[in-house]
Amino acid sequence: MGTNTLLPESTVDALPRAVRELLRKRGLIDSAAVDAFLKPDYETGLANPFLMTDMDKAVDRILLAAKKGERVAIFGDYDIDGITSTTLMLETLKWQGIEATTYIPDRYAEGYGINIPALEKLKAEGVGSGGLG
Repeated sequence: MGTNTLLPESTVDALPRAVRELLRKRGLIDSAAVDAFLKPDYETGLANPFLMTDMDKAVDRILLAAKKGERVAIFGDYDIDGITSTTLMLETLKWQGIEATTYIPDRYAEGYGINIPALEKLKAEGVGSGGLG
């Protein structure tokens, strides 16, 4: 008994049309590029975070806050990657036993980025703060 159904030749072929189109718009058109994007190797595919300016100082400050039992504020951003990274940082700090809270500025009233009144409010609430973009 014959069949007209062909198995997909690649990861790309097996994806829904809308996903293939989004990947194409990102310049990912061959199977190797798509596989690398959809199934990243976290051991070799990520940049060293300590290449960012003052990352060592940020880590040291978080470790000091943990040692002293200080509350930490994560100053996030209101866009999707800002909310996602803020949530990841909050969960990571809590997992490490660090008491943390978040602050997402009001887009219209406070604008973009860290602002002095927000930092003063956090300080008045008894928390130290670390930035997160």
